[in-house]
Amino acid sequence: MLANHLIERSDLVAAEPAHPVALAAIVAPAGYGKTTVAAQTVAATGRPPAWLALEPADDDPVRFWAYVAAALDSVGVNTADAIQRLAAAPDSIGDVINALRTAIEAYGAPVDLVLDDLHVITDDAVMGPLGDLLRHPIPTLRIVATSRSELALPVGRLRAQGLLQEARVSDLAFAPGDAATLLATTFSLDDLDADELELVYQRTEGWPVGLYLAGISLRDQPDRAESIVRFAGDRRHLSEYLQTEVLDDLDADTRAFALATSIVGILDPDLCDHLTGHPGSLARLRRLLDSNVFINAIDESATTFRYHPLFQEHLGSMLQELHPELIPEFHGRASTWFEARGDNDRAIMHAARAGDLDRVAALITASWMSYATAGPGAFTALEGWVRLLGDRAGREPQVAMLMAWGMLNLGRYDELDQWTHAAQRAAENDAGLTRLIEMQVGAVRSHLGRHRGDIGEMVVAAEHALLHAAMDATPFGPEADSLLAGAIGSALAAGAAAAFWAGDLSLAHDRALMAVNQAGVTGEPSTVVIGYTYLALIAVERGDFDEAMAHADQALKCVPDAAAEQFHRPTLVHVARARSLRHGGRLAEALAAIETAERIEERSPEQLHQAIVAIERSLVVHGMGDRTAARTALRAARSTADTCPDARLDPLLRTTENAIRFTVADAVNAETGMPIGVRELTDKEHAVLALLPHGLGRRELAAQLHVSENTIKTHLTSIRHKLGVPGRGDVVERARQLGLLGETR
Repeated sequence: MLANHLIERSDLVAAEPAHPVALAAIVAPAGYGKTTVAAQTVAATGRPPAWLALEPADDDPVRFWAYVAAALDSVGVNTADAIQRLAAAPDSIGDVINALRTAIEAYGAPVDLVLDDLHVITDDAVMGPLGDLLRHPIPTLRIVATSRSELALPVGRLRAQGLLQEARVSDLAFAPGDAATLLATTFSLDDLDADELELVYQRTEGWPVGLYLAGISLRDQPDRAESIVRFAGDRRHLSEYLQTEVLDDLDADTRAFALATSIVGILDPDLCDHLTGHPGSLARLRRLLDSNVFINAIDESATTFRYHPLFQEHLGSMLQELHPELIPEFHGRASTWFEARGDNDRAIMHAARAGDLDRVAALITASWMSYATAGPGAFTALEGWVRLLGDRAGREPQVAMLMAWGMLNLGRYDELDQWTHAAQRAAENDAGLTRLIEMQVGAVRSHLGRHRGDIGEMVVAAEHALLHAAMDATPFGPEADSLLAGAIGSALAAGAAAAFWAGDLSLAHDRALMAVNQAGVTGEPSTVVIGYTYLALIAVERGDFDEAMAHADQALKCVPDAAAEQFHRPTLVHVARARSLRHGGRLAEALAAIETAERIEERSPEQLHQAIVAIERSLVVHGMGDRTAARTALRAARSTADTCPDARLDPLLRTTENAIRFTVADAVNAETGMPIGVRELTDKEHAVLALLPHGLGRRELAAQLHVSENTIKTHLTSIRHKLGVPGRGDVVERARQLGLLGETR
């Protein structure tokens, strides 16, 4: 097959078919070893074939059938009568075919007639009689046909009758092992490692001639790894082969079509119409497919296609050489086509290849809404887009802000400042744009504060965002109005979160409500999730658990799948649900909600979220009777809360500790060595506690301590809560257990 080495295609060759076969069709583009497979197929039978190597000059009925007769005669079939008939009456091809049929049947033994390169034959006076011969096959005759294009023969009929053998591109392409054998045996490239072999194989997709030409290209290269990466459709040997064997056979219109469409990976007929400016691309693509011009159908119905990558690269090299002025125009057309279909990634890529950086920046900015519905993968894609802009990215304020949001959501906090500062610098000469950017800077930095557990930073940044949101609006165009509305929503959502963690539930409620109303205008789901999250948490704090569940459900409508969950991270939504379910006695469901929250936090942990989740877990499992697990969870909550000292988690922790009623051994504070709760007793509470063992009532206690009875009542309630006991009668016993009364037991 190839100059110095044959790969035995035993997977395609059988010594004898299991049953009579009328046609063995070997159909593939140039360079797939069709002739070799045909030779191995007939050689496996052990009998000589009647071989006819066809050329374009043979596309004549008299010449063709004369050669067929001669080939059959060479293997013992007596075709003298057929040859005489052809010489006497060259127009009576039917009589010639009948004579050949009679001769083959009289011969009796099996015969293989090889018609190599049958694609060069297009005359109906040849293909019609050949098709008739196959419609009524001779049991002892097998025609082995190789072709670069689909055969104009009754292939479907033969397939249905079980009289067809087939080998196509997928069969003829070399397997990785055969590719390695070829490169090692023919070109001494036996030192290529597995990764290098895989890359060569990916580039050629097992195309035999492509592998052979890769071997030629690589065998004398000192740096083979780099050469493998560079090996493409514009390498000299490959380029010459594709030009002479493929492109030279195409008419001028088809070559122009191939060049124009070579800039895209997927050949959608409508896209091809858009690129070329002419309709009818589907029919042209199907003709190319039938002709096996290194094009494959992606779907079974043959409505979308792709070029072989090496052929596509060769076309791209030709386009660059012959018509470089058309490349920006083609990429610009592709960009508008993909934009119209919502494919921002390809729209931006083609705009960059067209050299239109204004369009790249505009497309990135216009895509801001997509980040509100996608996971971190969207921000990874954003990075790739921004790289296309180079240094210009930092001079595009909205692009820089999108990168800041990306760094936040990817957890790359150290890079966030560089992008917010770039956005602020880029907007500093435009008052309206400055307002828009400052709102977003405040919002993103407020969320950064939450990620870090720094409530102070969270509050300051949120107030910065809200200050600019409240300014008189500077006139904007329609697109900027949308950005402005979205930025106001983000500022309100950040403000709601900051107020909640700072302990101002009333302010948090108002801001969260305004945020979800604003999101109703913009349709921005991130604001919806945040707003309803804090409305749910506040409803729980107020004891309105039905309302909390309703708000939680609204938030989760924007989190339909794992990607959205990873982006929105609705940890606190599930905490609100768990609290509501727990108060309703539905502990198993509450535990499931907490486990969902924990799963979310495993991927992108935040101290504040982790502390709240651990507190709720402790209460849920305690309610289920597992005090040990409850204490373990609460210790984890206390440890995490200590890293967020301004988050005001102490009251919630103390209430939880009291609810769980720690034993003496469990109540020791690791830092002070004192029982949990003791430190919180005030001096006046200690004074009240010291008098309780004497059986004094509130009036006597008030007289002893010179305070009002209401004050004593307040102190007693506080002591009872801090010691975690249900009534006054238990206070003394608990105090003795903790050693608070100075008594010896």
